[in-house]
Amino acid sequence: MHLFSLSFVLAVFLQSGLAGEWKGDVQLTSPDGTIRVRAYEFVFIVEGAKLTGKIHYNDRDFAIGEGEIQGSKIRFFQMQLDTTGALRRSRFFEGELKGDELTLTVSQPGAPAVGFNGQPRQPPPTETLTARRKK
Repeated sequence: MHLFSLSFVLAVFLQSGLAGEWKGDVQLTSPDGTIRVRAYEFVFIVEGAKLTGKIHYNDRDFAIGEGEIQGSKIRFFQMQLDTTGALRRSRFFEGELKGDELTLTVSQPGAPAVGFNGQPRQPPPTETLTARRKK
C-alpha cells in the first residue's frame, strides 16, 4: 500500500515538474560539413497524464499534439498545417525528465522515401537535444 502511494506521489511530482517553459539547442551538421544550431523553446501544459502546449523554433510556433506522460517519460507530436489547411503531425518528440534536464529525441516519421525527382531519399536524421527550464 505504501509503495503504491509513494509511486503515485512521485508520478504526480514528475508530471507537474514538467509544466512550464524549457529551452534547448540541437547542433546539426550538413553533408558539406557546415554546422548550424537549431534552438527550441517549449511551453508545456500538464493535465494529469496529458501533455499539451507549444514548440517554438525557426521563428515559428507549433502546437503540441497527442502528448502523453508516463512517469518520467514523455512523448508528443509537433502539429502543423499542411498545404490544404489540415493539421498534421510533422515531428515526433520522445524523452525523459531527469531532475532539471529533459532529454528529447526528435524524428520525422512518415517523411517521403522518394524525392520529387523520383530518386530515393535519405531518411531525415534523428536529433537529440537536452532542454533546461527557462529562468
